[in-house]
Amino acid sequence: MHLHRLALSRTVRARAAGLAAAMLALVLAGCGTGPVALLPPAKTTLVSTAIVGANVNPDSRKRPSPVIVRVYELKSTALFESTDFVTLFEKDQATLGGELLSREEFVLRPNDVKAVNKTLSSDAKFIGVVAAFRDLERARWRVAAPVVANKTNTMKIKIDDVNVTITRDE
Repeated sequence: MHLHRLALSRTVRARAAGLAAAMLALVLAGCGTGPVALLPPAKTTLVSTAIVGANVNPDSRKRPSPVIVRVYELKSTALFESTDFVTLFEKDQATLGGELLSREEFVLRPNDVKAVNKTLSSDAKFIGVVAAFRDLERARWRVAAPVVANKTNTMKIKIDDVNVTITRDE
């Protein structure tokens, strides 16, 4: 009986080893076929913070004032960068056409901090920001930053005095 058990356990071990070898061969064969299509593609996201300075958008008496800010999701920046403020602000959809994927608008007050987080379109290549300052002549009212596809893009949007800037947090 002891020999029968020994022969039976050898048979079970041999079958288990054969099954494991077959499974390993299948797994290794699958490795050469390219990426696994079971996982959804990574999303492109924007995680940003708009930080407004204490002296933003001064009026004629140098008092800070609220400012309208727009955040654009763009395919390219050619039209965004070349259009004057009034045209872009009043007719952004018509002016930007197919370059524009989405737009958000909000009013920010001095010392405000606002989170601007969103999942971006797979076609998004840039984030553009426009701030409607009172003194457009000396303002840096427009800025754009590239977007890295299939990644979380972490940025700071700083709005102070009559300037808007974007910095990327890496």
